[in-house]
Amino acid sequence: MGKIHNKTRIRQILVNLALVLASTAIVVVFCELGLRVLGYSPSYFSPWAANLWRYDPLLGWINCEGQEGFLEHPQFKVSVKINSKNLRDIEHSLEKINQTKRVLILGDSFVWGFGVETEQRFTDIVQREIKSTTNEVEVINAGVSGWSTDQELLWLEKYGLDYDPDVVILLFYQNDLEDNLRSMVNNFYRKPRFVPGDDGDLILTGTPCPHASRVLLLLKYLRNHSSIIALVGNLTYRSGFNIGKLIFWNTDVSKDPDQEISLSFNLVTRINTLLSQKGIRFVLVTYCEGNQSCAALSSLAEQNGIILFNVDSLQGYSRDLMTIKHDGHWNAIGHSFVGKALTEFLQNQKLLQ
Repeated sequence: MGKIHNKTRIRQILVNLALVLASTAIVVVFCELGLRVLGYSPSYFSPWAANLWRYDPLLGWINCEGQEGFLEHPQFKVSVKINSKNLRDIEHSLEKINQTKRVLILGDSFVWGFGVETEQRFTDIVQREIKSTTNEVEVINAGVSGWSTDQELLWLEKYGLDYDPDVVILLFYQNDLEDNLRSMVNNFYRKPRFVPGDDGDLILTGTPCPHASRVLLLLKYLRNHSSIIALVGNLTYRSGFNIGKLIFWNTDVSKDPDQEISLSFNLVTRINTLLSQKGIRFVLVTYCEGNQSCAALSSLAEQNGIILFNVDSLQGYSRDLMTIKHDGHWNAIGHSFVGKALTEFLQNQKLLQ
């Protein structure tokens, strides 16, 4: 009799628990729908990470070859297609065709083209502008969102040189200064890192890169796709209590401008030396947005004979007009402006002859 009573109690507890869970789920769904009806949408920041990247033991992550889809954001929806060589670009053979000059462009989401269609990127603008005067130049876009200078150097050494480029262009954005010191970005993606050795050379650490935690990836996805979680996160952040630092590891690095400049300059110098030894021309493109350490790096590179193209100093450049609102990446107008200015610079410097 006692066993039957216990079974009945357990059954009742399970039923009550199921009812509580079902009621909670219904409330959550209605709250989610209500927030969206009221116009509060999730951030959709970095939505491509789960679908358009894949793990790479050397680089941390890379564009996923053959992947195709859309990058959605409250302010845009653009199509994305990754080729068989992990690039958001058309297919390029490793072998040159005839006497074609090749321009390889490295960088992060500014090169990759966050927020714009493939044909709107400044790299594609350069290709079209050059083609109006010659058909013997091929531009290859090797941008990967979230990368910093160290990953771009490693990709160049392992893959980029196989394209036999005549000119390599590296876009350096001001956040690279800090990210070059990190072994993790976006609070959950592990990456390689160079540290200075006793002899002044750079030593690679952190490889093979550990996989990102599946739990953290799930939490990241929910943060980006749930209006409720996005609202809670924004409210707690504005109150001064950043709940994200409890869920996602706090990986902030101490601000040391001298260390940032030194490491980034050494990385840029290593790229320049590598290319010089192979007779490849190198152009450093910097976009600093008022960051003094970035400006100091630009000056230091130029003083050491590196060809510099500084976006901030371009006459007519307007951040308000040429970037995505509340984001900072270049919009189609910005890409067009930078692409045309860069084409003129390359021609004036006679880098494509």
